Amino acid sequence: SIGECPKCKGPVYEHGRAFVCEKNTGKDRKCSFRTGKVILKRDIEKEQVVKLLKEGKTDLIPNFISKRGRPFKAFLVLKSNGDVGFEFESKTKDKK
Repeated sequence: SIGECPKCKGPVYEHGRAFVCEKNTGKDRKCSFRTGKVILKRDIEKEQVVKLLKEGKTDLIPNFISKRGRPFKAFLVLKSNGDVGFEFESKTKDKK
């Protein structure tokens, strides 16, 4: 396993083109946790998913591609319901 599921505490494994809770496979699916190995045209490294599961947040990841085709940077974060979402870099650092 690469970490603990944020929804049910089961083990999370690499499975095909995703990282999936063990309890989200087979006929008797009891959990819905899964996150893709590719999100918005950006490969997500296993190490970042390990960090996400352990700490609730990845490092800042560059080169996601928006629906309009624009690249952007974001953190992947675990929401309170266990789903994966985006958090954007604070822009206040850039202003002086």
